[in-house]
Amino acid sequence: PSVFVAYAWQYSDLTMGAAGLCCRVLHIESLRLLCATTRRSSCGPRQRLVALRVRPACRVASTASDSSRLTLLRAACTARGVDALIVPANDPHLAEYPPLSYHRRAWLTGFNGSAGFAAVTQDAAALWTDGRYTLQADLELNPRDAWELHREGTHATNPTTLAQWLAQQAERGCDGKADFIVGVDPSLHSHKELEQLKADLADARQDGDGAKRIIVAPLQAPNLIDALWEDRPPLDTPQLRVHSVHAGKSIVQKLQELGVAIRSAGACALVVSELDEVAYLCNVRCWGQIPNCPTSHAYVLVTCMGTASE
Repeated sequence: PSVFVAYAWQYSDLTMGAAGLCCRVLHIESLRLLCATTRRSSCGPRQRLVALRVRPACRVASTASDSSRLTLLRAACTARGVDALIVPANDPHLAEYPPLSYHRRAWLTGFNGSAGFAAVTQDAAALWTDGRYTLQADLELNPRDAWELHREGTHATNPTTLAQWLAQQAERGCDGKADFIVGVDPSLHSHKELEQLKADLADARQDGDGAKRIIVAPLQAPNLIDALWEDRPPLDTPQLRVHSVHAGKSIVQKLQELGVAIRSAGACALVVSELDEVAYLCNVRCWGQIPNCPTSHAYVLVTCMGTASE
């Protein structure tokens, strides 16, 4: 079942003027028991029972069954010559809320939470997410017995990191290869993130037997999942609105100031890729592409002379 009901006890502190909210998401079958228990309990004057009906998460559909997606992806990895593939929830702008066409991790795993990433080898598959989503992931991973679930973050107990897991998978392989190739889509990771992964893999290899070299390999387009995702939603054409009156500064003023900053840094140009920065720089807002987010997928190239192309 994809319908959940969240019940929250909201404690209002009239003295401090603050409010705390404690939520627990419960399966629909637990609703009757919870309501019966709640009716028998007494609520003080500063407690209110707030019922929130949560809309089902937008599930990415596919003509293939969930179990066959791993099989198809593993075959694609073999064809590309990679032993493992990292599947993040990112889009090329590393935005927190990507459009549906970039929900590759959700398509592969069935997990629709906003945080988390997956890794797949020929013999294993794992998902990492933080404490907010571990219960949801446990329910949504499909097929559940095909996926390991790891909790990341500072509150995880004895966590297995991605680097440690990949190092373990590399040592388990008996294919006789000297290298273990980890494929990544370079458009979905920052340079800093990939450099950190390489350092973590080197440390994990030293902690283990270290028989195989683990190589992080950027893969050329197309993304491996895109070639398998038959009914992938298209990226909607954005509808832009110029906010020149309320922006405070015109686009020309902003570009001129940015051009001065670029020259001061000794650079020739600046690529603006953050979606909120693009919206601010161009004084535009968008709707229709990312639900509830007034941004549009775009890049802006600004030269040291204060001119721009998008």
